Amino acid sequence: MAIRCLIVDDSDHFRTAARVLLEMEGIAVVGMASASDDALRQAGDVRPDVALVDIDLGEESGFDLARRLVDARPGTPRVILISTHAEGDFTEMIAISPAIAFLPKSALSGAAIREILEGGDGDGPARVP
Repeated sequence: MAIRCLIVDDSDHFRTAARVLLEMEGIAVVGMASASDDALRQAGDVRPDVALVDIDLGEESGFDLARRLVDARPGTPRVILISTHAEGDFTEMIAISPAIAFLPKSALSGAAIREILEGGDGDGPARVP
């Protein structure tokens, strides 16, 4: 069964490009959102396995959204934080976030998502180069 994914990013261009890439690689993109409220609603409606959440959502914080997604209800998606910024710019915030991993947008792929979801030792967010 395909991994069900919600993409949350304030860039229309990125959301579209990511959807095309991930669907070509066997990830089912079941929702896309540009803001927290829509992401939370969609997460409840479509029940994704994973949510890719941009750290910088314009006027909103991806870190705050990650916490809200995880705290929302049982069976919530696992959160992977994404960004064009270097991981080092947010090391401490990533470490204390409920996200299971940080993934640079330049490394986004179906294989990277699968590796994160199948790996992970539960000792804080995974790192993917």
